[in-house]
Amino acid sequence: MATAGLLVQVFVVYGVNAVIKLRGEAWRSGEAVRYVFGIDALTVGLGDALAGQSWLLSLGAHAWLALLVASPLLLLATGRLRAALVGAFVGGHLFMFLTLRLGVFPLVSAAGLLVFLPPLVWDRVEAATADLRARAAGRWLPRPGGALLGRLDPPATRTVAALLLAFVLVWNASSLGLVALPAASGSVDPEQRRWDMFAPEPPKTDSWHVPVGTTADGERVDALRGGAPVFDVADSGATYPSHRWYVYLGDLRGAPALRPGLAAHLCERWDRTHASDLVRVEHVLVTRRVVLDGSAPVERRGLGTYDCP
Repeated sequence: MATAGLLVQVFVVYGVNAVIKLRGEAWRSGEAVRYVFGIDALTVGLGDALAGQSWLLSLGAHAWLALLVASPLLLLATGRLRAALVGAFVGGHLFMFLTLRLGVFPLVSAAGLLVFLPPLVWDRVEAATADLRARAAGRWLPRPGGALLGRLDPPATRTVAALLLAFVLVWNASSLGLVALPAASGSVDPEQRRWDMFAPEPPKTDSWHVPVGTTADGERVDALRGGAPVFDVADSGATYPSHRWYVYLGDLRGAPALRPGLAAHLCERWDRTHASDLVRVEHVLVTRRVVLDGSAPVERRGLGTYDCP
């Protein structure tokens, strides 16, 4: 039961995402990945070079959707077919890691797929690393010892595993609208916590933030990056200092409660390194629609102005 739960949890990620993607038009038409790679804030490394390769990105969209649809074979297939399918999924995640600003998500996903590798793969790994493991034993690796945990009652552990597996299945079925859960005040909506990355439609707007600071001398500056505020940039990805800043500023649009704290932080950081202190910060959201065959102008929207403490 516990093994089933482990495998099903990983499969559910792909199965749910496949269903949601099939509900959108862009994935079925092959345009979805072109939209994703049209967002400069998302592309990194090889992604910048591939952004203009329309035919290759369309092929990638169809290939990834086909893999997601075939994801039940992770549970049903065995031997070489399962190994090949795992290899294809891992290859897709490594491609994401090299091209998109997704943090550790692709690496965590690839690690989760290791449990599907069949014995023929692990037998070869074991044989190929026999000498290395022999040299490492007792030197870098701890010697096997007694069980860290006492032996648990098998019926109890099976019951817990069954309940957790049932929860995973019901929750994800509810996130797809297939199962109605009883309404409760303050409950979390499964449709807001589901595996819907870039689905049913990919984002079609590039965005970046320009926190416009005003100094005591009346000068307008970019309070995050320094220098004068620049709203129309060639590469929006360069406006984010790191992946964490990208995630945080992405949340800023829909979370007004975060904005005063960010303004206070920018004021304090600026004052430590500049002669003229900031007196206020205005959060400006800059957006540009992703147009597959052309370009669109930028649009600005103020998210509030905050006085420095």
